[in-house]
Parts: sequence; structure tokens; C-alpha cells
Amino acid sequence: MIGTGMQISIVLAQAEATTGTRIAREFGREGWQGLLLVAVAVIVFVGWLYRKDTQSLNWYWKAWLLTLRLSVLIALGLIWLDPQERSETIEDRPSRVAFLIDTSLSMGFPETTPKGSAGATMGRSRSDAVVELLTKSQIPQTEMLLDRLRATHQVELHTFDSKLKQVPVLQRHADVSRVSPDLKATSPAAPNFAEILKPQGTETRLGDALVELIRHSAGETLSGIVVISDGQNNTGIESESAKAAATAAKIRLLTIGVGGTERPVSTQISSVQAPTLVSKKDGFSITAFVQGQQLAGKTVQVELLSKQESDPGPFTVVQTKDALLKQDGVPASVQFDYTPKEAGRRLFNLRVKPIAGVSGSKLVEKVLPPVEITDRNTKVLLIAGGPMRDYQFTRNLLFRDSGTDVDVWLQSGRSGISQEAKTLLFEFPTTDAELFKYDVIICFDPDWKQVPAASRNALGQWVFQHAGGLIVIAGDVYTTDLASSDDSFQIIRALYPVVLATNLFDFEMVGEEFQNPQKVELTETGRKAEFLQLGDNPSESNKVWEEEFSGVFRSYPTIKAKAGANVFANFSDRRAITENGKPILLAEQFYGGGRVLYLGSAELWRLRAVEEKFFERFWIKSIREVGQGRLLRGTNRGGLLLEQHNFALGATVPIRASVLDPQFKELVAPHVDIEVFDPRGKRLIPALRLLADKSRAGQFTGSFPANLAGRYRLELPIPDSTDQVVDFLQVEMPDLEFIKQEQDAAQLQRLATEELGGKYLTISEAEKSLPDLLPDRGTKKVQYDVPQPLWDRQWVMYLLVSLLSTEWLTRKLLKLA
Repeated sequence: MIGTGMQISIVLAQAEATTGTRIAREFGREGWQGLLLVAVAVIVFVGWLYRKDTQSLNWYWKAWLLTLRLSVLIALGLIWLDPQERSETIEDRPSRVAFLIDTSLSMGFPETTPKGSAGATMGRSRSDAVVELLTKSQIPQTEMLLDRLRATHQVELHTFDSKLKQVPVLQRHADVSRVSPDLKATSPAAPNFAEILKPQGTETRLGDALVELIRHSAGETLSGIVVISDGQNNTGIESESAKAAATAAKIRLLTIGVGGTERPVSTQISSVQAPTLVSKKDGFSITAFVQGQQLAGKTVQVELLSKQESDPGPFTVVQTKDALLKQDGVPASVQFDYTPKEAGRRLFNLRVKPIAGVSGSKLVEKVLPPVEITDRNTKVLLIAGGPMRDYQFTRNLLFRDSGTDVDVWLQSGRSGISQEAKTLLFEFPTTDAELFKYDVIICFDPDWKQVPAASRNALGQWVFQHAGGLIVIAGDVYTTDLASSDDSFQIIRALYPVVLATNLFDFEMVGEEFQNPQKVELTETGRKAEFLQLGDNPSESNKVWEEEFSGVFRSYPTIKAKAGANVFANFSDRRAITENGKPILLAEQFYGGGRVLYLGSAELWRLRAVEEKFFERFWIKSIREVGQGRLLRGTNRGGLLLEQHNFALGATVPIRASVLDPQFKELVAPHVDIEVFDPRGKRLIPALRLLADKSRAGQFTGSFPANLAGRYRLELPIPDSTDQVVDFLQVEMPDLEFIKQEQDAAQLQRLATEELGGKYLTISEAEKSLPDLLPDRGTKKVQYDVPQPLWDRQWVMYLLVSLLSTEWLTRKLLKLA
């Protein structure tokens, strides 16, 4: 929204527009002229009475008494006429012109589409063209555009990208000349348009900005609103709604288009799929999705660069691959297979090289989040209430996986059974040492009554304080007991990211329509979750979930997701919808330093019907998702809990830290400080202060704005220790400003209110034509103050009393009746 600065500038402009005042005196009684004859008759009658009454007196006494009486009558007559005075202020309200200028990132593109051979000059940017339009004259012997407008209008400048901002008002030259020298000395300096119009916004909300400007600037003195933009309204309300608002307010909209109307040559890395945690024993893939404009049929070279984080040297190219751009705007996938040779944190960059001989083709680089390569196996404990299919397929998968050590506790099993596992358990780990060796525990509809109370508390401590990863799968056998059990299972229910219902579905599963599986309905958060990307690219992943995977038959009913939980998928069966909405099928929450993933159905084994690899990827990625807290931590006394590692430029980055004291109890402190290093390696000053979370002991929260694109480094020093927790996050430029880089002249033409005198102009036409399209809408208005009576004075009362007293005394002395 526009702040108080706008209101202040308008008020000042009105004050400066005042040209003068004058004092007017008049009678308040209307129609008094017609009573003059009555007044003359009264005076004649009074004179006749006095002449008769004073026949015996000398002529000077006669004149004296008549003068006294006539003076009283005249004074009363004047009072009856109500003489008054009032001031009249003549206000000159200047005509106004409001500029709305685009400062989104697309205004940094070249003004014209490059043509010719490779290496041809790119020319000035769109924002540079706007600065020159406003501040330089291209017409010989003519003032610059702003000066020509200020001869008639007060100019209000506004910029917009994701929000509307105002620049100080530029007064008319005539108004500036009336300002006193002292006030001129304290007035702000001339605007630095190169800085004010610098492209920086990651969105273009043209419709939103225009509606807001109309709301604040509409009025009879507004000559028009001039929109200067490339016309790419990529988010927010449609520009047609803004035009409707302008038409309703009878506002003239003029649009000035900037930028070439032909789509320029461009390449970009639209997205990347890469893991953040891998085993040294496993190879992994990094898939880049490259798209181009005006490059259909061209081949681009994509390079993968890498280095160890501890290596101070430059990145080196490890692989180079070609990508064929078959269609404009359609991403081409390039997959790099990488086999790590050493453990540790490894950095990767992607680079698209310019295409030889193609003008406008530029080098494109993308920084990837670090990949943590671990040389130890993930230790997993599988617990199952019974030998259900999902348990069996998952057990066999993890037993074969070279990067996983799996132990099994089948609660329905008896001594002598055989299970594919490294170690076969017959009870829950009884000591902290036995429990804390695991990174992830997976529970398939377990019977929590077989877990002693002390062990249940130890499990909660393992997740909360030691960043353990827990996956819980609901079922029809024991989950209802957990949902309806007493407070002895409160710690287990607290681990779940959802509130469980106490009853299963009550509809009858009869008839053909009730025997069909129901689709997994991913939420927007689920579509973006990396661990749910089962295909080799996002489009393949979406196809697997939405088309190829038939779904599941049942999902345990839920009441709601807990505060702070992320819901990734819902169960789509319409019969399962209650007053609480659809049952939650997949959700996750942070619980202290660890993560808990909830599955509402034990039927994900059905993914194998689509392809075995999708089932394997789901479980391996899910285990890494919840287990990363323990695998990535550098100390047992703390951890950083980041909901995600990728953020859009300009976003607020929330940070949560879990810290223990030297006795491994929740740290009691008002705050902890964390060091944040931006992509340039500069430390954020002062250090970011994380305040204690009053609802969660030992946890601290804070946030900072991500104002630079690139890799940020976070360092959390552990109090009373030399240890520190290190993590990274990636800030990327949103793609909105790069999807369409050409000017949308058609939209700007539709936006202009031609029926009210508006018009679309190119930037080359604007300097010559714009002033003639903005008529002077200035007005002169007279403001009248409240009239002040002239007779209501103390001396008037004294005068009347004096005249009457003198007449009475004179008549008394002359012995008149």
C-alpha cells in the first residue's frame, strides 16, 4: 500500500497552491433594501413626535434630543441588519499527472531485440530508456519531457513491481517559484532516476498497482495516469480489472510500451533435481531442465562443475552434455550421473554455454545446494504390528540396499522366525545406547502397548533431542487403539503430525464402485517436495502420481493437521470426506530436532504395479528426508531445522534451531545468535538473533530477508562449546520475469482508455505526443470562512446605554415627560 508519504506530499502541494485571501464585509440580513422606506418613515415619525414634544424648547435642545434618539434607532437598525465580515481564500489546485513506472527485473532486458551477427551490441536496457525519456530531450530546442509537463501539471511519480512505491512529488514550475528561499534550501534533492528506476522486483503486479494508484489519486484535477511498462503482468489481478476501475472513475489511462515486441533469444535453467544427502557407496544423478526462446532446433552445451567445499580453488568441469531444444519454452532434460569418491560436503554448479553464431545467446549459470556425501550406512529399525505387504516389500528393499543397515522387530513374530534383516529384534530397544544408534525408525501400524512407557519416552527424546527420523504408517488394527487410548500414550500421539480420528470409516465397501482404488491427491506443497519426485523429471513425477498410479483403497481418517505440519497429500475418496475435510494421506512435521513423516495408508506397495523403481525411490527418498537431521548434524547438542533449502529472491527465510546444554537438557536461554554469510561471503551484521520459542523448550526461532541470489551459509555456535552447526540454503531468482521477455504491446493497447482520451504510445513517440494528450485539469476554488459579526462587541453595548442614558438625563433636566 501507499504510505503516509503520499498523503503528506499531496497536502503540501495544496498548501503551496494557495494564491491569496481577501476580507469581505456585508450584511447578514437578506432583503434589507426593501425595508429602507419603512426606516425612513419611522425616522420621519420620530422627528415629528419630537418636534411636537419639544415645542417649548430652544432649537439646539430640540436638535440634541432628536440626534440622540435617531442615533439609537440607527444603531438598532444596523444591529438588525447583522453586519459581518469573512475571509475568502482563493485556492489554485494544480492539474496532476501520475506516472506508474515498471521496475521489475524484466526492465533490465535490452530495449530492442538484438539482431545481426553474434557479438552485436545489446544496446541500452529498458529502464535506461525510461530514464532518458524522463530526463533528456531528443527533440532539438525542446525541454525534457518532465519540464514540459511541469509547466502545466504537478507530476506524481510511482514505481511498481510486486508492490507500489512513490517518489517525491515534482511541483509545477509556477508553484516552485513561489516557495521561499529558506524552504527551497530544505527541500529534498532532485530524484536520482537511475537509482529509483533500477530493475529489482521479482514480480510484475501491474493490475494491483494500477488499482491501488487509482484509489489514492482519483480526483477532478487528475489529468491522467501514464503507465510505462513492457506490459508483462505476470501475477496478481488482471489488467482488465484495473481498466474497469479507471473507466468507472473517469480517469484517462495512457500507456507507453518499452521493449521489443519480438521474443528475444534466451536460455535458462528452469529447474534442477538434485539430492542433498547421498551415500558414498551410491551414485546419484543431477538433472537440469534447460529451456530456450527463439532457439527451437538448436543444441546447447550444459556443463556440470564441482568441487569439495573444503577446496579453496575454483570449480572444475566434471561433465559436459548436449541438450536439444526441440520447442521454444519446453524444457529439455539433461541428466548428469555422478559417482562420489570421497565423503564430505560437495558443491555443484551448472552452466549453459552461449551458442556460437547466435546473437543474444549468453552464458547462464546456476548454483546448486550443497550435497552431503556420507560414508556410513543409514541405520534403520523396522517395526510392524503384523506382516503386511508394505512392510514386507520395504523390508526386502532395505535389506538389499547397500547403503542401509536394517533391523526388524515384527511384533507378531515368535522366536525362530526368519526375516531379511541384519538383526532380528523381539522387543523395543531397552537402552539409550541401543535406541540412539538408529537414524530412522519406520513403524507399520505398530502395537504401541508392546512398547514400555520408559521406551516410549525414550523414543520421544530420540526424535526431539537427537534429531531422529520417524516414519509412522497408520493401519486398521492398532491405530484406532492409539487414537482412543488414555494419556499414557500422549507422547506417541504428540509425535504424529496429524490428529487421528477414533473411528474407522463406516461406509459399506459393496458394489463395483467401492472396490476401485482412489487417487493420491497431492497438495501444492507435495508437488514441490523433492522426496516425492519419483520420475526423472517433474513432468514424469506428476504423471506417475496423477495418471499412472491408480492409488489406494483406504486411508485412516484424520481430524486435522497439527500446527506447523506440512500436508503433502490427501485421500481423494469422496465418501471419506467428513466435517473435517478429506483424510490426510501424507504429512510431515518437525518434532524438536527430528522429523516425523505420517502415511495414512499401508498400500504404497501398489506403486510397484507402475514400476518397481518408483516404489524404491519413494522409500529411499523418504528415509533420507526424515533421517537427514541425524546424518547431517555435526554435534549431538544442536541442529538447524530448515523446512526447505531453496527460497525465492526477496523471501523471508525462517530459521529454527534446537540446542541442548552441556548436560544434554533443553537449553534455557532468552536467545542464541547465528552467523549468516551471504553469497558474497559477507557476514550479516549484526548477527541474527534467534529468540526462545516459549512453546517448545530448547528451540529458538528467527528469520532474515534473502535479498541476494546465491548460496547462503549458516553457522550456529553451540553455547559453552567449540562445536558449531553448519548448513546452507539456496536463494534463486524467480522465473516469472524470464518466461516472457518481449513487450506485450497488445495488453498495453487494451489497457489505454481510448474512450476517455487515453492512448498507447511507443517510447519513441512519447516525448513528442504525451504532453498534448494531457489537458490542464487545474481548478481555482474560493473557500469561505465562517462569518464573524461586527456588532457583537462590548463597545456597541456601551454606546447604546450611553445614548439612552444621555437622552433620559437630558429629558429629566428639561423636565420633559
